[in-house]
Amino acid sequence: MPDDQSVVDVPTGYWVAFGYQNHVLPTKISPREDGKVAVPCGALVRLEGTSDKDDRAVCAWCGDLVRAGRIRIVPKPTM
Repeated sequence: MPDDQSVVDVPTGYWVAFGYQNHVLPTKISPREDGKVAVPCGALVRLEGTSDKDDRAVCAWCGDLVRAGRIRIVPKPTM
């Protein structure tokens, strides 16, 4: 993250598991017409198809965004 970028400006997300990996699901996201949402790496999922982060591998793309500070991880919202 650039030194002059405020933490307030960084998008937030939380870890979810689906498919073969854990991904970051942005907190401010609207489902498409088919009910699916996209994670930063481009994978699509229905929200009901996700679970909490588990022992699956972390998606390399999503993990890199978190490590670089481009997405800030927050607790999963209660639904």
